[in-house]
Amino acid sequence: THRLDLSFKLFQGASFVVDNVSDAQEIEVKILAHPKVKKVWPVRRVAGPDPKISSNGQNDITRALNSRSDQVKRAIGDIKYDIHTMTQIDRLHAAGFTGKGVKIGIVDSGIDYMHPDLGGCFGPGCTVSYGYDFIGSGSVSVPKPDADPIDTCMGHGTHVAGIIASRPSHLGFLGAAPDAELGAFRALDCLGGSSNDLLIAAFNMAYEAGSTIISASVGHDGGWPDDAWSLVAQRIVDAGVPVIVAAGNDGELGIFRASNPAAGRGVASVGSVDGPTKPFVMLAGSYNTDNSEQESVFGWIAGMPSVSNVSSPLIYLQSIPGDHDACVALPVDFPDLSAHIVLAQESTCPPETQTQNLAAKGAKNVIFFGATETPETLRLWNPLVDGVARITATQGLDWTKELMAGRNITVSLVDPAASDQTVIRRPNTMSAGHMSFYSSWGPDWELNVYPKAAAPGDEILSTFPRALGSYSVESGTSMACPLIAGAMALIGQARGTFDPSTLESAIASTAKHLVYHDGTGADSQGRLAPVPQGGPGLIQAWDAAQVKVLVKSGTISFNDTDHLNTATVNIQNLDKTDLVISLSSDPALTVYSFAEGSKRITAFPPLLAAKGHAGIDFSGAAAQGGEIIVKAGATAQLNVQCTPPGDVQADRLPVYSGFLQLNASNGDVLSVPYLGVAASMVNDTRFFHTADPMGVYLADSKERWPIPVSRDTVFRVPKLPPGQYNDAYGWPQARVVVNTGSRHVRVDVVSKSTNTSLPTSEWLGYQTVGQVEAYPRFQVTRSSFRATFTGRLSGGKTVPAGQYFFVLSALRLFGDEAIEEDWDKVVLDSFIIEY
Repeated sequence: THRLDLSFKLFQGASFVVDNVSDAQEIEVKILAHPKVKKVWPVRRVAGPDPKISSNGQNDITRALNSRSDQVKRAIGDIKYDIHTMTQIDRLHAAGFTGKGVKIGIVDSGIDYMHPDLGGCFGPGCTVSYGYDFIGSGSVSVPKPDADPIDTCMGHGTHVAGIIASRPSHLGFLGAAPDAELGAFRALDCLGGSSNDLLIAAFNMAYEAGSTIISASVGHDGGWPDDAWSLVAQRIVDAGVPVIVAAGNDGELGIFRASNPAAGRGVASVGSVDGPTKPFVMLAGSYNTDNSEQESVFGWIAGMPSVSNVSSPLIYLQSIPGDHDACVALPVDFPDLSAHIVLAQESTCPPETQTQNLAAKGAKNVIFFGATETPETLRLWNPLVDGVARITATQGLDWTKELMAGRNITVSLVDPAASDQTVIRRPNTMSAGHMSFYSSWGPDWELNVYPKAAAPGDEILSTFPRALGSYSVESGTSMACPLIAGAMALIGQARGTFDPSTLESAIASTAKHLVYHDGTGADSQGRLAPVPQGGPGLIQAWDAAQVKVLVKSGTISFNDTDHLNTATVNIQNLDKTDLVISLSSDPALTVYSFAEGSKRITAFPPLLAAKGHAGIDFSGAAAQGGEIIVKAGATAQLNVQCTPPGDVQADRLPVYSGFLQLNASNGDVLSVPYLGVAASMVNDTRFFHTADPMGVYLADSKERWPIPVSRDTVFRVPKLPPGQYNDAYGWPQARVVVNTGSRHVRVDVVSKSTNTSLPTSEWLGYQTVGQVEAYPRFQVTRSSFRATFTGRLSGGKTVPAGQYFFVLSALRLFGDEAIEEDWDKVVLDSFIIEY
């Protein structure tokens, strides 16, 4: 069944639904036989992005903003935004670069373009001026596209949009490119899910709609530069449009976790850096002290039921003689509380118990505080008071000091639906300026540098759909990606070009190197974060816009020891005078992929090599004595030779990295990140996780738990017609945990009978009758999979009853399919099929 027409300028194709799954490979062969078909890929579901929401607003802010008496239109320079300061975006704003005339296409969940900080309209002349909804009122499986890409149910795209182009907000933030035009290409459903064919369509349409830059905070497991989606992204880059993609949030799983399409060639994959503060969105209340006319703002979280439309003096429960916490019934002579808002500190009993005892003394409204600066909504299941609220520990303690000192405090709260919002900011004293622990590590499976850029992505305040609270604070590379996209709009505006390689070079060569942080603290010796974690480092947008020396090789891979290469770096001098550039290198930490004796890649934090620094040497026609001379307006070629570290354990796949340092006589300070593996990838035999009994084994498909079956287990199953599968039966199933990537994975079926009626072919020393249906698989990444055998082989034939076993094989990284020794192999126990 025809699904999507994918006829675009850069990609000609279509997607189909195969009604009979058993015929899938046969149909694929027929499609490939067509003379105009070059390649076939499976349509796959794409799980939604996984940002962490730490707080969000509690109402549609439009009502509150419309009722404000101070309708002040804020200028871009009025807001001092810390993440713009640490990335130098504020300096570009001050110089007049705001993204005007730049069109940024956002492939995501749509945008709530009616949000007041995002322009409040859709179409020409609006902030969100173009776009398309690829899902519409339908679903990912059955899309019903339409022309209205509004985001009302998921929020991710609206948050991304605010990071790029929010107008200066009363909450103290603004977009990196506040005058840019946004395109909203909705390809994620309300749960954030999608499919690769929808996303391929969205990328192509964003390109054809005239986007100057395309930003996508979505991806799937991969790390292979040539899957279908990655190839589309590459073609867009090759056509002159930068594509920015979030690197992923799998940092806790350790090294080699690149995703697609972020791993596409030329694509700017973006990692996350922790920012200097942790904002928290709350409703805005007000209070005065001793009947002063000066009103102060404080933050509160509405409870259920909520305090609403009240202005009353505050009384601190524990200040009343007797030191009561209301966990038990209050004394008979306890004062009446009906004329006050009660301030209560949370105690050893549930707040519901406290409110019941307070209500018995006339309390109508209670504000609680505990030990946290990030209070959550308090829900009462048997409310005896009119409303409850929560505030931060700091606010609660400040008020208690004032009240205990005899001051009078009057608190005013309005209906949460009509309340303004405010933001509490806490300093990040633990990890500011370091890579976020969840930011995915590279390199990809071809050992390319990944990520290609890094920006603040942790605890980022931005816009959110009005129906979902109007604002939220979220964390993830999803938030870092749009900041790079917005910064790139300013850099391109300042440099007068949006050529992807020029912008990538300028951003990478001027980035700020980051000190390694293992999740508990910064490296005590100040050693640099490995390039597979942080890429070039934190973007410095002003420097990227101003630099006069361009290093045309933005990053360098020295590959593994079997493919060690000399890198060529082209240095372009855009200055008006000849430049002398001094050459040196700075090592970063070397990381072991595997623990000693382990066959499983180490989770974060990785194990660090005590030594393990590569030797770097320079040569070239214009290079001598540690310097290179580049004439004004000319380009000089620099050759870089690497000697991988020898003082490391090669069997643990050590990944070394660092930075070439180029200091120009005009003051430009540049660097080029490099990495390599001090071992042979093809000699590594750990694709299959055989070290664990539950890593690779034969199972019964209907068994949910990881329980292997015994040798020669009998599977009594029906002969099913093509396209049918009955999970009421137990089928022989290979369950496999994967340690590394492989371009080609096979699951072959071998008969133990020497006179089988089926034709056989030799594979790795076995006479195979064919592969399990839906195999082989290509471009496999670190994951797990299950190969279920219903008796049908790829190609449609059904094996006769008999005794069989599986031979699992995977082509090693950098292996040659024609060389038997380049394949990892596992043979599972035999089983018997009876029909």
